[in-house]
Parts: sequence; structure tokens; C-alpha cells
Amino acid sequence: EVHSAMLNACERGNYKAVNILLDRAPEESLSQGSIISARSGHIAVLRLLLSTTTEPSATGNSLVQAATRGHAAMVREVAEMRRADGEAIRRALLASSSKGYAECVLALIPVADYEDRRLALVAACSAGQYQAVVEALVDTLPGEMLDQPLAACAARGQLELARCLLSSRNVSDLSPGAVVHA
Repeated sequence: EVHSAMLNACERGNYKAVNILLDRAPEESLSQGSIISARSGHIAVLRLLLSTTTEPSATGNSLVQAATRGHAAMVREVAEMRRADGEAIRRALLASSSKGYAECVLALIPVADYEDRRLALVAACSAGQYQAVVEALVDTLPGEMLDQPLAACAARGQLELARCLLSSRNVSDLSPGAVVHA
């Protein structure tokens, strides 16, 4: 019953109830509760749960859920904890970029590596309507990493996004493969 009560309180953002249940709830409830509170956008509850859980995947899964729903303030806070692993950061970045959540993308850029940024840029170009995400990502990548995003734009007929990518660089900064795609 404690487990169900914890998950219910997390979904509703009931900080007081979550705080009362913390001492009685099993670790699994804290981990699942953090995911539910991230998905629901309850940042105070998420803070409380992540400060007490010892489950390593709770932070990463919470980050992905918040990014998938576009909860930028939550993504920023969880990313700044620097406790999420690289796979969770990649999943969060891909989810937020493919859905057009530019603020979430901006929060994840400092903790994401170049390859994950390129994959996120490809996802945004493939989705086709997220110029703000493309602009946020393109400035963080060297020119030789624009080949796949340009290919995605070309494959989808995303002329405006391709122009956005190309206008960010001198043609001489691009790899030959990127120029061919352009």
C-alpha cells in the first residue's frame, strides 16, 4: 500500500505526502516515483526523491521523462546534477530535439558529447520543423559534423533547415561529404 500511495502522491505532485512516505517506501517506489514526477512536471517532488534515492538509473530515467515532455526547468536541474549516464543524456537529447523542445536541448548541450549532439541535430532535421532546435545545436558542432544533418534535410526536402545549417558555416569549414549533401 505504501508503494501505491507513493506513486499516487508523485503523480499528483503532493510534496507533503511524498515527504511523509519517504521513510516507509521501498527504494523501488522512490525510483519509480521520480520517473512519474518528472513525467508529470513536479519539480519539487522530483528534487526530494532524487536527493534520497540510491538507485543510479532514477536520475537518468527522470531526465529522459522530463525531456520527452518538454519540462525545460526540470531538465536543466537534473542535467546540472551531472549524475545521469551518457546513454540517458543521449536519449533525453534525442527525445527533446525530435519533438522540438529547444529549451530542453539547450539545457542538455553542456553535458552531451559531440556525437550525441550530431545525432540530435539529425533527429531535428528529420522531424523537419524545429528551426530553434537546429539553431541551438548547429553552433555547438564543428563543420565536419554537419554531413549527416544535411543528408537528413536533403532526404526530407527540408530546404529551410538546410539553409540554416549552411548559413552557420563557411563552405570551406564543411567536410566534402557535407558539401555533397548540400
